[in-house]
Amino acid sequence: MKRNALRGRRFFGAAAFVLAACFASAGARAGDQAAPHPVVVEMFLSQSCPKSPKAAEFMTELARRRDVVAIAWHVDYWDKIPSWKHGAWTDIFATPENGVRQKAYNKRIRGRGVVFTPQAVVGGLISDVGSRRLAVDEDIKTARKLDDEANPAPPHLVFERLSSEQTNSLRVRVDKVARPYDVILVRFMKAAETRITGGDNAGAIFREANIATGVEQLAERQQGVGVFSFAAPRDDAMGCAVLVQEHGQGRIIAAQYCPAARI
Repeated sequence: MKRNALRGRRFFGAAAFVLAACFASAGARAGDQAAPHPVVVEMFLSQSCPKSPKAAEFMTELARRRDVVAIAWHVDYWDKIPSWKHGAWTDIFATPENGVRQKAYNKRIRGRGVVFTPQAVVGGLISDVGSRRLAVDEDIKTARKLDDEANPAPPHLVFERLSSEQTNSLRVRVDKVARPYDVILVRFMKAAETRITGGDNAGAIFREANIATGVEQLAERQQGVGVFSFAAPRDDAMGCAVLVQEHGQGRIIAAQYCPAARI
C-alpha cells in the first residue's frame, strides 16, 4: 500500500472551513492508554453522502472508547454525484486509495466489490451500516469473541519513543504472531468540523474524529517478531495507529494508537 497524502490544497478554500483540535472532553483520545487488545472499527463515509453525518457523530463516540481503535476513511466516489439543488461537493479528506481499501473489504467479506456509505468494517471481519450504533456495538462484541477464540495468546505491540533535539520518532515491536502479517501505520486528524456548502449535506456541519490523512505500510508478509520505526505525530492535533493485519487485508489481529505526540 503506497503512502497516500491528504489533499491539503483544499483546506482553506472559500467553500469550507476546517477546525482541527484535540478536545479534552470530546473527539479522539489516541494518546490515552487503550485496552490491551482493542477492536478496530473502520468507518467508510463521505461528506457528500446524506447518511454519513450520523456515522461521523458516532465516530466521535467510538474514538473515546478505550476498547476500540477507530479510523474514519473518506471515499471520493460521492464527489461525482451532484445534488439537484446544491450541485456537487468535494470531500476535502477523500482519496481514491480509501475507496480501494473499502472495495477490497467488500470483495472479501461480502463476496462482491459493490460499496456503500456509511459502512463500518469491524476487526477486518464484519461489515455493517455505519450509522447503526447498536448493531456496530454488537459487531464489536462479536469481533472480540472471535479474536479471543482465534488468539488465546494475542500479539503484543510495544511502543518506544526515540526522541532528541533533531528527531521525534517512535518504534513499535510486534511479537506473538503465528502467521505472515502486514503492518500498517495510519495517520489521522484527531477531530475536525467542516461546514458543508454543496451537495446533499449543504448547510450541515460535519463533526467527526480520527480522520485518516495518510497510510504507510511498515511491513508486508512479515514473519515472527518485527520492529519498525517511524516519525511520531508532529503535534497534539494529529495521531496515528498501528494495525497488524493478516496479509491480503484480512483479519486485524492487533492494533494500538500511537503514544501522544510528545511526553
